[in-house]
Amino acid sequence: MTIQFTLKPIPPFRLDLTVLALRRRPLNQIDRWEKNRYTRIFLCKNEPVKTTVYQIGTIKQPKLIVEAKNNGNTAVSKNGITGLLKKTLGLNIGLDKFYKLVENDEDLQELTYGLVGMKPPCFPTVFEAAVNAVACQQITLDNSIKLLNRLSRRYGTHYDDQLSAFPTPENLYRRKANDLRQLGFSYQKANAIIGLVRAMVEKKLFLEKLENEDMVDVYAYLHQIKGIGRWSIEYILLRGLGKLNVFPGDDAGAQKKLQKYFHTDIKLSYEKVKKLTFRWQPYAGFIYFHLLLNGLMKKSSSVKPLVVTYS
Repeated sequence: MTIQFTLKPIPPFRLDLTVLALRRRPLNQIDRWEKNRYTRIFLCKNEPVKTTVYQIGTIKQPKLIVEAKNNGNTAVSKNGITGLLKKTLGLNIGLDKFYKLVENDEDLQELTYGLVGMKPPCFPTVFEAAVNAVACQQITLDNSIKLLNRLSRRYGTHYDDQLSAFPTPENLYRRKANDLRQLGFSYQKANAIIGLVRAMVEKKLFLEKLENEDMVDVYAYLHQIKGIGRWSIEYILLRGLGKLNVFPGDDAGAQKKLQKYFHTDIKLSYEKVKKLTFRWQPYAGFIYFHLLLNGLMKKSSSVKPLVVTYS
């Protein structure tokens, strides 16, 4: 069954920039970008739904056309898909105060030049954010995304021969660390993910209930999880829980980008990163995405910068 409907994000909005910040690399097979369309297999009531989104209208008057279809005769949940897209693409996040901050900061104007319309992306589930955090620890982003692609392909719920959803804890519950080792995960990462899965399925850990909790409490809660350190916690807070005030201070790539941004050869410590980014609060995490996107734009031929002001 197929449904088609329209969504109107809070402006300004650019689907291409938001998806680029979400997927990070062209080799990402979970979040796909082809012919100006975003495609992902979402799970609605454990059923895979192929969801394709493209943008019409303008950056200041955006409109998204959504097509969602499953392989059965049951109705596709418009509300379910809408909720997932709102979180994943930040459709309902208003950024007027951020752009006011930009107006009064020449450095931010330079950084955000051509990137107006990006919304902060977020993984659909906190579990997916946590697995991404573990996968991305201490290896290149390209290699970590390859691992995540294999994990999704092997254990995610399949829509067809080419497309599958990101695996749920239930998908992975009967697996052992050696199963993930065969996909290329290190011993430590495989054990961390399997431990996370078992704790969630056995109701010892409740990641998806953290969204409305105080950030200090969330930090303490995540800190108890084996294999989840400071960098991973801040990664989950930003990319899984949408905490835009969190800049992952231990992120080596972000540290290098800040070095270039502030024209310094001095290696930045965690404490120095927090001090430098304090001036951008409560949007330090959103600046993290801008620094990421600046680097990605130079590598991507599919996304072109547009000179857009917002006032």
